[in-house]
Amino acid sequence: MPIALLMFSLDDSEGILKNIGSLETSVDEIVIIDSSSPEVSGNLRLRVEACGGRLYRAVPLGCADPLRPFGISKVRSDNVLVLDADEEVSEPLKARLRTLTDRDAYVLPRFESEFRSYTYHLRVFRRTAIEYRGRSFDFPVVSGSVGWLDKRHQIIHHGRYQRYFLDKERAQRYFLIESIERPFTHRYLRDAMIVRFRNRSHSLSPRIPFVDDQGFLLSPPAIRAAIEITFLRDLILGHGIRAASFGRQYSQAKGRFFRMLTEPAREELVAIARDLKSEGGLFPYLGLSNPSYLERLTAGFRWDLRGIDVYMNLLRYRYRHGQPAESVYSIDGPLWSESVGLDRERTELS
Repeated sequence: MPIALLMFSLDDSEGILKNIGSLETSVDEIVIIDSSSPEVSGNLRLRVEACGGRLYRAVPLGCADPLRPFGISKVRSDNVLVLDADEEVSEPLKARLRTLTDRDAYVLPRFESEFRSYTYHLRVFRRTAIEYRGRSFDFPVVSGSVGWLDKRHQIIHHGRYQRYFLDKERAQRYFLIESIERPFTHRYLRDAMIVRFRNRSHSLSPRIPFVDDQGFLLSPPAIRAAIEITFLRDLILGHGIRAASFGRQYSQAKGRFFRMLTEPAREELVAIARDLKSEGGLFPYLGLSNPSYLERLTAGFRWDLRGIDVYMNLLRYRYRHGQPAESVYSIDGPLWSESVGLDRERTELS
């Protein structure tokens, strides 16, 4: 069965080209969605096309997840393998790629090399069997059956997680995205109490009632409790002390980031988060399931804004006007990050 390698690039040509070299004989098609600067992108295009691949430009959005429906729309093969630039495929998985046809989608174990533990990601699937809804980082909805591969068939992730704290701009970018898509609301606490074993979920406290999450923020004590519950849950699931400790440290830093914003900025983020949830998540909210819409945004982009500023411009326009923006420059006035001073040295993350 033909399978495509789909990757997303943001100024990381080395990781993209390394994976193309490793997988070009194991896949039938190579598709790269590139949000790099024009200088980097031009050179990458030449090298991708020299390997028989295709490169498409896409406006940066702070992270790659919101671009996945666009990337899939550019694939022609029946099946797709999605890979990040800082990942690599194990030899057993590489050997099986073309034979993964018994299920409509497969969840793969990802070995986190920094923590020596595993996370799980839906990365191989039939192109027409999935739909992205809700939060951009959640599993897509699968029409059909889902298989789980064992740890021999793993992806190895070489991510450097401590950079989230050393690189202040990167940390702020992820904290801001999570404040929109995963705020500290009742759903955050409910998710903390869910233990997932493959396709089954169990609540750690089934007798605790949870009201429908309408975007109401948890109190500071409840946020601290949710963070500690998540830490203990990760230990129970065998994620390891290093991975569980990082998750706790990351969530605590995310909470500090949110508290240090100005009150108007916090209120705007909460309002956008509520509106986004009521409309079914990021993809329908911003129109990102429509490839032609993203192509129009990209055609009008001058490559002069950071991805997180593009992300916030589109969200603010959608919230204020009730429909997706026709340009990333539709919001007048200073960028959101400038108006709240995100780059000030007083913003401590660790």
